[in-house]
Amino acid sequence: MQLENTIQINVLKTRRFVLKPLVPRHASQKYLSWLQDSASSRYITTAKKIKRLQDLQKYIKKFSNRKDCIFLRILTKETNHHIGNIKYHPINFERKTAVMGILIGEPAWRGKGAAKEVLIKSAKYIKSNFGIRKIYLGVHEDNFPAFLAYKKAGFKNIGRWEDKRRPRKGQKIMVWNLA
Repeated sequence: MQLENTIQINVLKTRRFVLKPLVPRHASQKYLSWLQDSASSRYITTAKKIKRLQDLQKYIKKFSNRKDCIFLRILTKETNHHIGNIKYHPINFERKTAVMGILIGEPAWRGKGAAKEVLIKSAKYIKSNFGIRKIYLGVHEDNFPAFLAYKKAGFKNIGRWEDKRRPRKGQKIMVWNLA
């Protein structure tokens, strides 16, 4: 449901995961360690800017309660363990588009279909509740596992990142047409 100034989501459930809003109090040393891990920090643009827990809290707060953002933590159903996040920002309601980023921070969950499962559920949700027709993302050309996960979920490669204001060397742009 969309409110006056924010998007409110309580819970989304998949077969193995529960998606709940991410707010500053969810910042933890474990989450911070994901951003400092060489396997993920290499591909997460904002990871280089977040060095301390306070930086992480500020980052999360920046996207909390925005009308153009959905920021969710990914929890395991079985143990309620926080394993990653998914963020749709910006969401353009007029153009019916969103830009997506996902982090499976827990190494034990990488390569096990978590990203695909979460992407499919959250994409269905934003399509049916907000009319979103296209989801865009940027993926580094070296990040072959992520590229494959996105393809399996339904994304198509449409070229390289060309925005001269925010250059991203080695980034491919992918789109998922939900219509």
